[in-house]
This record gives sequence, C-alpha cells and structure tokens, in this order.
Amino acid sequence: RENATSFEIAGTLLCMLGILLLISKGDLTRLRQFRFLPGDLWVLLAALAFAIYTVLVRKKPKEIAPLSFLFATFFLGTLLLLPAFLIDSANGLKFQWNMPLMAVFLYLGIGASVISFLCWNTAIQKIGPSRTALFGNLIPVFSTIEAVIFLKEESSVVAILSLLVIFCGLFLANMNQLKRRKQ
Repeated sequence: RENATSFEIAGTLLCMLGILLLISKGDLTRLRQFRFLPGDLWVLLAALAFAIYTVLVRKKPKEIAPLSFLFATFFLGTLLLLPAFLIDSANGLKFQWNMPLMAVFLYLGIGASVISFLCWNTAIQKIGPSRTALFGNLIPVFSTIEAVIFLKEESSVVAILSLLVIFCGLFLANMNQLKRRKQ
C-alpha cells in the first residue's frame, strides 16, 4: 500500500539493469539464450515466499520479541524441511562431517540466518517492506564479492560496473529519504 516515487521506480529499474549486466556478463543478448532449469523454479518459489515474508513481517505484533519471532520462524522452517531430510536419509543420502562443512554450517546458521534475518526484520520495522526489499539487490553484490574472496574467482570490469550500477540504483531509489533527512 505504499506509493512508489519516480526515484524509487528509476532506482529499482537501475538495480535490475545492474543485475542483468552481472548475469549476462555484460552481453545482454545472452539473456535470450537463458533457459529455466528445475532448480531455477525452486529459487523463484523461494523468492516469492521471501517476498510474502517481507510484507507480512511488518504485521508482527510488537509484543513478540525479535529473537522469539526469529526462533519461531526457524523452528517452523526446520519442521517443514524435516520430511525432505528424512526421505533423503531413508534413501541413503548422507554427508560426511569435516571442518570446511562445519564452517559452512556456522556461516549459514549464524551469519546468513540469525544475523541477517535480525537485520532484515529490523529494517522492515524501521523503513518498511518496500524500501527494505530494494536492499535485496545487494545479494548479488555480496555474492560476487564473496566469490572473489573465498572461491578465488576473478573479478572483471563488467562485474565492477554492474555492482556500481546496483549501488547507483539504490542511491537513486532512496533519494527522497536523503532529501527529507536534510530538511
């Protein structure tokens, strides 16, 4: 129920252009050859669920503490994933615990889950779901930076340019807020 300003619309479009540049590696004609795989559809379904979560989290009663809400959300998510885990286990799919796997679990469990969701939920309460959702455009930015740092992938001029386009889009989308703060 929030009306988007022309700055927010332009900023959103600029962010989308930055992401498309990143995905296409600077050649937008590559997007014509893009085909959805089954995993892509799961990702789109997850994005839809996260969008719904983002809108509904604002309606959370203020009496529920942020950590309690987060615990309840993670608990329900775990319950929903439990049948898939049990089916995989029954079919003999197992994984071997080792230090790199434990580091991944710690990163995902603490950083990408608890800390990220606490920050996300706080942002929704303070600036609203539509403005918070714009910052979801930083996911490919941080993914690219992490790939360069941890996976030793090479950075490119196109990647840096697309990240700059995304940042410019976020700046533009928040222009009205910056103007209001100066007044």
